[in-house]
Amino acid sequence: MSMEIPFVNSDTDVRVLKRHHRQAKMVRISLLNIGPLGRTRRHLPPLWLDPAVDGYDLVLKEQTMEKMDDRWRDLMEGRDEWNALSDTASVRKPDRSKVRDFAWSILDECLRYRPRWLTVPQLPVTSDTSRNRVNRMLAEATCRWKEDSGFKGELVLPLVFTHGDQLKRKGEWGPKVTLARKCLEDAGASIVWTVDSNLSDQLGWSTLDQRFSALVKFHEGLRRTFSEERIIAGPYWVMTLVLWVRKLCDHPAISLGSGYRYYVAGGHIRTPKVRIVIPPIRRWVVATPSLKDWLRSALRRFSRSDPVYKELKKLEESFDALIAAKANGPETVEQFEVDLPSVDNACEPRFHVVGNGDGGWDVVEKEWVIHHSIVCRVTSTTGEEKAKRIADLLNKEGG
Repeated sequence: MSMEIPFVNSDTDVRVLKRHHRQAKMVRISLLNIGPLGRTRRHLPPLWLDPAVDGYDLVLKEQTMEKMDDRWRDLMEGRDEWNALSDTASVRKPDRSKVRDFAWSILDECLRYRPRWLTVPQLPVTSDTSRNRVNRMLAEATCRWKEDSGFKGELVLPLVFTHGDQLKRKGEWGPKVTLARKCLEDAGASIVWTVDSNLSDQLGWSTLDQRFSALVKFHEGLRRTFSEERIIAGPYWVMTLVLWVRKLCDHPAISLGSGYRYYVAGGHIRTPKVRIVIPPIRRWVVATPSLKDWLRSALRRFSRSDPVYKELKKLEESFDALIAAKANGPETVEQFEVDLPSVDNACEPRFHVVGNGDGGWDVVEKEWVIHHSIVCRVTSTTGEEKAKRIADLLNKEGG
């Protein structure tokens, strides 16, 4: 059984799931999407169902339900005491009975689909303490609901961050982790799922380096706090793999659609761009007509016997089909991800060629990293001998 947990949001995702992830530990589906996907659940991994309560984060920010997706609004407005979380005043001074009635109502709806795991209803993290009380109440209500309903599965406590600043320093995230510990105990949950819903690590911006480092430090602190519980991280593009290799999470969450970032429930669905992976350069790009021109130009630079030529040629020949059938785009990306090496072979010590301050160049061993991580630089290599040759060459030529 594979340890990854795919997040499924559409019929296209289900096709990718069936093709590449039949042996996944679990499949996570939102209650918002379980109806349309119910007919395709046969032969899928066990179900982790999320009640989509994190969508109230958008309601509280906008101070209205009108901007929410119609399906999400219909789902919530059909629940008992659905407005218990819909305005700032109710959240700051929650009514325990109303919070309980809402939690029980949404969890009863989830139970209809016989999930193996269930997400504890929680509001996403904010920088202040305004949601602390209501999240404790939601956790307590979930515990009582489980006892009353006879639900035999496991409960997953969500810790959803909505801005990178919330993870910059321990002073920011430390109190949130402490609260999560209390909520986990209140709910009787055994699993923690955490994600920075504002992180799009596939973009490769230089400013992301600090966020990557902060995310790792956060997970180190999270692991210390939840040493006995299982931890799910993501979905992200590559950071889930980094965290998994470092043993900072037990299950890497992966997205099967056109994007790799997690979005809270209830926002308006945007038309995704078709993106494909170019394996030789480990890049995820938008598929446009100009990309096909680039592929043809690149092919002229390689010998036909070069493995790079063969990979680019295969992509160039199938390019029109990928554009015509958008559903194939995610599968192309997913195929590349499945081809990544196993965890035992996925990392080696990375060696950097760096200036030594005396006008020369030295080889410095860095931490263990994944081969295909986007954080690798042109000046780094996974082979020590190759790094030494580069340093020797630079020193011979005067840098």
